[in-house]
Parts: sequence; structure tokens; C-alpha cells
Amino acid sequence: MASGNKFLPWVALIVLFIGFQAVFILADCRQTAPRTAEEFIKAYYALDPSMSSMVCSDLREDETADPAARFIENVSDEAEALGHNLNYMRSQLMTLHTKTVSETENSAVIHVTGTRKRCVHPIFTFIARLFFLGDTFPVDKTLTLVREDDRWRVCSDVFNPVEVRNMYGHSSLNRSIQASAVH
Repeated sequence: MASGNKFLPWVALIVLFIGFQAVFILADCRQTAPRTAEEFIKAYYALDPSMSSMVCSDLREDETADPAARFIENVSDEAEALGHNLNYMRSQLMTLHTKTVSETENSAVIHVTGTRKRCVHPIFTFIARLFFLGDTFPVDKTLTLVREDDRWRVCSDVFNPVEVRNMYGHSSLNRSIQASAVH
């Protein structure tokens, strides 16, 4: 009987550990405004079409033209004007920080800062990061999020052509767009 009591504290400790892990996993799965902003920014710079599921319904008014798909198409046109394909325009985030500027029950303003590198291929980005090669670009965006259908969604219009030019440089295509806007 005494030998059974030696293992009881260890069994209790393991059960307690498993219980705490389950609680932490459930708490980590909860969707928050800063987490949604991080996921959106990662998809935004990776030019991942999944970002369209994180956009609020106000930006998706016209069902025929998804703003994320239109944005990726604009970036693809910019890449062609620079003589590259779409993969050249993808970026991987090196650092990412979020700060909640304001948050209510149904809306939030999140400021996202960090750095990114071009991600033509993930291995190239890893090597560039390892040997400090290539340029890093700053990330500085303020996103407005709203709660729709019990999910946080981005409601900032970050899909306009000016963002494409600011993100990826100025090609001859951009210069012609700017020239026509001036005249």
C-alpha cells in the first residue's frame, strides 16, 4: 500500500500539467483584434489570397471584384512593369509588433510596425536573413478592425494603388499613372 502512495503525487502532477495545457491551448485559440491584424498583415505582404476572408463586408460591397484579388492583380501588373513575376513582390515579415490604439466591443484600431524582406523563395529569404543580405523594408500600418459575425475583420482600405507604389517602388507604369493624375 505504501508503494502506491509514492506515485500518486507524480500522477497528480501529470494530470494537473495536462489540464493546464488544455486551458492554455483554448485561451490561445481565441480570436483577438491584434491577432487578426497580425494574420492579415502576414497574408497582405505574402500576397496570399486568404486575406480576402479577413476583410469586412463594407470593403466587399461589389461581390464581383474582391478587393484582395484586385490588389494582387495590381501588384502583379507592377511586377510585370518592373520585369518580374508576382513572386518577386512577395515579402516575408522579419519582425512584427502590434499596439492596440483603441478597442471597444465591436471595433479596434491596431497599429502594426515591423520589418520585411522580399521573399522570392523562402530559402532565399532564410539565407538573406542569416547572412544579413538584401534590403529590409519598414512596415508601418494602422488598421481599423470591426467585429462581424463574431469575428474580427479588417476594415481599412489598404488595397488602393497608392499602397502598391509605396510598397514596391516606382516603375514606369507608376510614373505614367502619376503623370496622368497630375495633368
